[in-house]
Amino acid sequence: MNQFSDKQIIYNNKFLEAMHYTNEITKCKYEENIVERKFVDKDFLDFIGQEVSNICQGSVNLLAGQCVSVHWQLANKIRKNYNIDAFVTLGDTVVLKETIYSFSPSSARELLEKKSCDTQLFSGHAWITLLSGEIIDASLQTTIGIRQKNPDFYGNIIAQHAGDLNDTIEYTPTVVGDNYLFLSGLVQRVTYL
Repeated sequence: MNQFSDKQIIYNNKFLEAMHYTNEITKCKYEENIVERKFVDKDFLDFIGQEVSNICQGSVNLLAGQCVSVHWQLANKIRKNYNIDAFVTLGDTVVLKETIYSFSPSSARELLEKKSCDTQLFSGHAWITLLSGEIIDASLQTTIGIRQKNPDFYGNIIAQHAGDLNDTIEYTPTVVGDNYLFLSGLVQRVTYL
């Protein structure tokens, strides 16, 4: 029995479409299915909060506007510590019915063809999607808070099913995964010793 809301089913389908599109343009192969469960619980949220604090070293300026880097690092920590798939997801973000970040399939293909390390060419937003359809976004609210000079938003993390988000925020996946990040130049391949 499907326990996902209609809104969640729409997000899940868009995520799977983004995965297929990523396969097409990168020639990589992601084969995954959405699972009906929740990974986000209190312990997971505590872990995410601690890791985000480590990543930004206590400075909101290292968090705001750094969505690709922050979520790539965080996804790696989630994979390592929880042994679950965590996909950095790039796409559009709508806040209060206004598109604040846009990253179309044609933009994704163009960035891939340029293979530029210049993140200024990236006009979209990055977040993490777990195979449960849960979204982890550690940078959006801080970025908004800095732009609006509202410290109440600093450090706030979105961590829930897309279908459970209120109508003020909407995410639309375009491409997913580390392979796209490396092939496009948005993230440089790093070896940890």
